[in-house]
Amino acid sequence: MLVQLLDGNALARQIRAHLKSQNAAQERDKIEWHAREQQRQWRRAFDCASIGMAEVSADGSWRAVNGSLCAILGYSVSEFMALRPRDIVHPDDLNSSLSLLRKALVGEIPSCSGEKRLLHKTGRSIWCSVHV
Repeated sequence: MLVQLLDGNALARQIRAHLKSQNAAQERDKIEWHAREQQRQWRRAFDCASIGMAEVSADGSWRAVNGSLCAILGYSVSEFMALRPRDIVHPDDLNSSLSLLRKALVGEIPSCSGEKRLLHKTGRSIWCSVHV
């Protein structure tokens, strides 16, 4: 221990290593804070949007839906989350919609958009502009 304290180079190396790890931890904390803040801002924009929005997971189930889409289609959030995308797409548009959704989910196409008929809870068709 005494030899280590007398060796200025070793002590300087230990101090630099300690400061480097401290800076790395502070940088990691800063990055994590920014990621949480971006997620919070996205969630707020998603939830407060006046347009209907939903997030679909890779397995085709809903990850999230906003109140605007639920209001457009006549469902509560909990009712909507129990549905599958195929449950709200008009039968005549179903095959093309599911095909495009699958291609987008696996990365074959970056995005797709078009006019689709979605089904209101009452069964009536509603023309919507859909972007995936």
